[in-house]
Amino acid sequence: MVLFGLIGHMRIWPHALEGQRAPDFTAPRHGGGQIRLSDETARVLVLEFWSRWCTPCLVTLSRLEKVHQWAEQNRRPVSIYCVNLGDSPGDIAEVWRQERLNMPVLLDPNRHVADRYQTGALPQTVLIADGLVERVFIGSRSVHTNSLRKRIESLLARTPNGRSN
Repeated sequence: MVLFGLIGHMRIWPHALEGQRAPDFTAPRHGGGQIRLSDETARVLVLEFWSRWCTPCLVTLSRLEKVHQWAEQNRRPVSIYCVNLGDSPGDIAEVWRQERLNMPVLLDPNRHVADRYQTGALPQTVLIADGLVERVFIGSRSVHTNSLRKRIESLLARTPNGRSN
């Protein structure tokens, strides 16, 4: 896992999904209901793959919560979904309470979504814009609040066909 984290941080090569159409999926939401990615209307999506046992995941979740709050306060067309890999609903609720998180959680107990996104190491953050995987970050050292906000703003400044406004 350390090797994957270093590779993700150093960017020796791009993730295989970068530049590709984001794989569609349907997953249950923690607390009820479900989401289908292709029904999502936000221009920028962030998928955060995490599990309770992963200490670096908690660091990334805290950073993403700040981005989530920024997007809501500034009415940006951004959605962040935290995809949990196998924790119980009670454990997820406890993490959310302890860490003071408000982002929606999707449940992936059998790793169907994680497998579609080629998740090998945690945390893994997937940035999707206009249906394409823009960037995959592996490890908590790769995801920082300000740089992610700037990257999202840059993506939002582009038209849906990829050109800058």
